Amino acid sequence: MRGKRAGAVLVVLGALLLPAGSAAAAETGAGHGGSGDDRFASAGTCVMYAGGTGRYGMRCAGAVRKRNFLELLQGAPPPTCWLRPLGSRDDTPDEPVRSRLQAAALPTSPDGTPPPWPAPEVPPATEPPPPTGTPTGEPSAPTAAPPVEPPPAPTPTTAPVQLWTQVCLDPPVDPRTGVPQGRVTTVTSQVPFSPDDPARPPLWEELTPGQQAFADLADERAGRIVTSDVMTSPSLVPRVRQVVSFSLEDTTPPPPLEKAGVQMRARVLSLSVDPGEPGRAAVTCEGPGTELTRGAPDRTGPRICSFDYHRTSARSDFGAPENVEVRTTATWRIEFSDDDGATWATLRDITQERSTGLRVQEVQTLVVPAP
Repeated sequence: MRGKRAGAVLVVLGALLLPAGSAAAAETGAGHGGSGDDRFASAGTCVMYAGGTGRYGMRCAGAVRKRNFLELLQGAPPPTCWLRPLGSRDDTPDEPVRSRLQAAALPTSPDGTPPPWPAPEVPPATEPPPPTGTPTGEPSAPTAAPPVEPPPAPTPTTAPVQLWTQVCLDPPVDPRTGVPQGRVTTVTSQVPFSPDDPARPPLWEELTPGQQAFADLADERAGRIVTSDVMTSPSLVPRVRQVVSFSLEDTTPPPPLEKAGVQMRARVLSLSVDPGEPGRAAVTCEGPGTELTRGAPDRTGPRICSFDYHRTSARSDFGAPENVEVRTTATWRIEFSDDDGATWATLRDITQERSTGLRVQEVQTLVVPAP
């Protein structure tokens, strides 16, 4: 996640996360945070969300699969705030690098090497040298040893106060599972601290690997569902009494999302088409509809939205002259898997509607002049 800097202005980056749960028991009911329309679920150390407008995504702690958040943290508490050097462009770096300010706060050896350094060699103790001069037979008067002044107490040194970039996660965390609940925000600001201040937040490098991985929840994998227009086949311009099939122009699903052993995907569950002819019922089929080829023997079936018009689109003008309005409703399913795609759990179903103009022609007849 790239942090944004603007003086002392707080920058809030929203990050949707989901509540505790498992892939086998996804909670597809009430939403948490945001507009209240989102659905949430969790699997492993990933949290997933899906909105009613077609946006969905996942945020995972770390890149390696873990059974749950407690296993990831290994007894450490979830991180709340940490410090980064002022001007740092990355609030959650992949490779922890000790900051210059942190390095300056550490003691060094006389030659500048960081601790631990080899202890200086101490010369072995020796016997005092014998007295010199000729003895007189008279004992010499003892001489008083000069008083020894104790060394002065070292003056404690404190690194000067510096400005830091403070990055804070604000997730309400389930104390039993460690899973973030609802909507999580990331707040970035500038704060003054001395590296020696015991009350300062930890530096990023001082977080445990599990806490750093937990902070990786700021990295989002996101997707969006967009339903395309509908078309008819085998003729793009159907004729009266011709059996055609409705299908989406773009049947390619959004690319799947994957991280930390959890996958997420969206697919079209069903398609319902109101052909726009008065008195005629809508047709419904499984999936995005099947495109028919010319001469195809099967024109009906559960995956074919087949229809034959009884009248032309004359005197209709939806978007263009002689176009009838075709209303499409696509039902999408957003689901996830935590067992490499062997099984999938539904997060939510959503519907999207579109209207497309379609021209319907008269039956073309060949008139052969009389001889």
